[in-house]
Amino acid sequence: MTIYDDVVHVLNSERKRRTQLYPGVMQTLTTIREHGVPVIGYTESIAFWTEWRIRTLGLDGVLDVLYSSPDHDMPSGITVEDIRTLPSDKYGLKSTHHLHVPRGIEKPSPEVLACILVSRDQPAETTLYVGDSLMRDVAMAQGLGVIDVHARYGVVQDTEEYELLRRVSYWPDSQVSEEREVVASGSVKPSYSIDSFSELLGLFDFSVRK
Repeated sequence: MTIYDDVVHVLNSERKRRTQLYPGVMQTLTTIREHGVPVIGYTESIAFWTEWRIRTLGLDGVLDVLYSSPDHDMPSGITVEDIRTLPSDKYGLKSTHHLHVPRGIEKPSPEVLACILVSRDQPAETTLYVGDSLMRDVAMAQGLGVIDVHARYGVVQDTEEYELLRRVSYWPDSQVSEEREVVASGSVKPSYSIDSFSELLGLFDFSVRK
């Protein structure tokens, strides 16, 4: 560990510096919650780093429920507590309820969104789903009859950073190629598109929940 100490320090510093919300996200989520609409988050990231990002972004308590992939399995005879180095209050979430989707399922499988809808007893036709991928978000939502919104401001597939992420990630080349083909062909047409998260407040009347 000593060999990589400087590298890990740089990594953690950059991770914290770059972990920021898009403009208008906090205000928009707060307004939606004030109307009594539950706000639910989902990410394919594993539980530990998901919780870190939620705490760092100030979203603990802003999201009612958070779904993520579970953490990796621990070696036999070792518990999570055995490897933790910080006080217990530095881990987990205090207000947002954190749940996991079944291990092994991921976007764009409709099973991801379906299991969330079932667990929340939430009808598809009154659910709003916002995502930046036409294939992994929009098409998945449309397949279940969920109201889909394409977050164009989050599209990064043509950037150098995305290409680097693709090379070091678990994503199979076939999935990356398929997503690029979907974007190029225009085969997936989003029901709504936004260039800023705050545009949701002009597109939908969240007050009907009251």
